[in-house]
Amino acid sequence: MKFLRFLLIIGALAVFLFFPKNNVSAACVLSSGGGTGTWGKDTITLGENVPYTLGGNTGCDSQVFTVEVYGKSGVDFRIRTLTVTATTGGGGNISFQTSFSASDFSGRSGDQTVYLKIKAQDGSSNQITSPNLTVKLTATGGSCTLTSAQWSTLFSGVAIMGSPLHMKVSGTGCSNNGVNYVIYDDVTGVDPILAQVQGTFNSAGTVADVVWRADGSLSTRWNVGSPSVNANTFQFYFVAYAGAGGQNVESSRQEIVYGSQNGCLNCYSSINPKPCHCADGYIGGGGNIISDPLTHSDCQVVCKDHTGGALIDAVTPPGSGTKYKCVNNACTADTSGTYTNSYCDYQCTAATEAQSFTFSIDNPLAGGPNDLFDVIDIVTQWIIYISVPLAVLWIMYAGFLMLTAGPVPANFQKGRDILKYTVMGLAIIFIGKGFISLIISVIELGGTNPPPTQSLCVNGFCTNKPGVSCTADPTICN
Repeated sequence: MKFLRFLLIIGALAVFLFFPKNNVSAACVLSSGGGTGTWGKDTITLGENVPYTLGGNTGCDSQVFTVEVYGKSGVDFRIRTLTVTATTGGGGNISFQTSFSASDFSGRSGDQTVYLKIKAQDGSSNQITSPNLTVKLTATGGSCTLTSAQWSTLFSGVAIMGSPLHMKVSGTGCSNNGVNYVIYDDVTGVDPILAQVQGTFNSAGTVADVVWRADGSLSTRWNVGSPSVNANTFQFYFVAYAGAGGQNVESSRQEIVYGSQNGCLNCYSSINPKPCHCADGYIGGGGNIISDPLTHSDCQVVCKDHTGGALIDAVTPPGSGTKYKCVNNACTADTSGTYTNSYCDYQCTAATEAQSFTFSIDNPLAGGPNDLFDVIDIVTQWIIYISVPLAVLWIMYAGFLMLTAGPVPANFQKGRDILKYTVMGLAIIFIGKGFISLIISVIELGGTNPPPTQSLCVNGFCTNKPGVSCTADPTICN
């Protein structure tokens, strides 16, 4: 028996050691020709962008890859992890750019060596290790000095979610030098990174300008704890790294209202906006337009024509765009119009047409009571709802006292009293409910149905309101 058990163990080990877990070959093969990819340069400085390309792949089209960036300084250390997507067609080539800052080599000095490890995220590919790249921590000629960083826009309106924002970095002696932008969300505590992008100084070495859009992904990072005066805004800033020694400059705070992607600047809270405040300075949408009171959706519709060009990376000349005017009480496109939206600020109504406004206050009490008797009826109903389960509990307690009284007659008497008063209380509650219904019915017997009200709408006009039309709603005359 022991020998048989020994054979089974040996057989299991043989299967595990000599047979692969998966005899299906990997669907994606990186650099099937045996290469390891190429860097755009052998040596770079801090802040300088460098491309990396890995071709000759098979079956890797549109695959997502994890790129781990390592440094060599005694013991290899991981600098960061990137995610890249291979191209579609041609087997799926991998190509991207990266750069390095002084913080990547904190506590280290001299020239640094870095390399990459690349593998498919789902583990379906082989792993490739790139050639080494040298990063110089000190400048080898020329001196790039950063002087300032600021946000700017080409449009004249207020920036909203989705606006193209220019991140301008100024410097001297930075001709064609790479810039690494890191955008942060200004919150209480550790500021999270929203995005990282790269740019390049112009040939004069004075300005680097990169456009970044504050898109809808910010909605998951609403900085409630931000030190902003208005707690319903994003406040973010960027830090630009370039030049020798990892020097950097920080921008001022850029503020964008939460939920402003359609131009509405007061659609961020649970309170319905009234009136609508739009990005180009337009304020309106009150009265009887769309709905009253206004909802967030209403103001999104109103403000979509009042973004002030904040979604376009271009200078919009004053007064440009389609104009509208009222023609036969309809909003019509017309070059001589004075309105800038397709609904003419809801002003296209006949001057002689009477307008009605309905005003009502909803009953705040549950159940919709209309008078004192309704309130009393609701209160008594709730007393019954509460008293019945309480009475059951008291009866159970009384029975427990009576059953466990034993040699203590006082407990038996106490239980009997509780039972008696509980039953009496229930009787009073139910009888009281009947008395209330009886009193209400007696009072209602003394009333009579009021005579029918004579209509005040005659031939389409109110007899008591000269000039007011009641064709659409006769009750407007009451």
